[in-house]
Amino acid sequence: MSGISNDIATFVYAIVGGGVGVALVNAINDRWKLRQQRKAQLEDREEEKNDKTNEIGEQVEEFKAFEKRKNKELEDKIDRLTKDIKTLMEAQKLMYLDKICYLGQKYISEREITFNDRRMFHMMHDMYHDKLNGNGDADYVVHGVDSLPLKLMDKGEVGLDVHRAECDCGGNRSKHLCNYNSNDVIAKK
Repeated sequence: MSGISNDIATFVYAIVGGGVGVALVNAINDRWKLRQQRKAQLEDREEEKNDKTNEIGEQVEEFKAFEKRKNKELEDKIDRLTKDIKTLMEAQKLMYLDKICYLGQKYISEREITFNDRRMFHMMHDMYHDKLNGNGDADYVVHGVDSLPLKLMDKGEVGLDVHRAECDCGGNRSKHLCNYNSNDVIAKK
């Protein structure tokens, strides 16, 4: 019996040892599976993170392209408006030049001008010359108008002949009423 009991003990030890071995193999296998799951989860998270990063990167690129298109459209619109404004300014400059020359010739042919007409005439010339960068084409006409005597007022009031030959203002329109004295008053007939 002792041989059988040895065999049984060996068998029991084998079973118990095998069970422990199986348990040990199962524990190692479970640990390896857990490690693989964690690794897979980390890879999945990393992949999700990369996907989100790529998605955000694509959205940023789309936005940059949209912004670039809009900026180009705005620049084109600004260029068109700038050209339109320059064209309108040139047209306005030509209209002012025509009006200044027409009125100047009219006043010169009448050989006199009212104070208000001269003031308005100079306002137009200043707009043409200073604001619209006119080139001085009207300066000769302006000088001719500045040399005209002031016309008597329409309602029978008195006017001044301020640009008579002895006037010392030198054509400076800011001094048009220089050298005034009571002998300069002329009644309109």
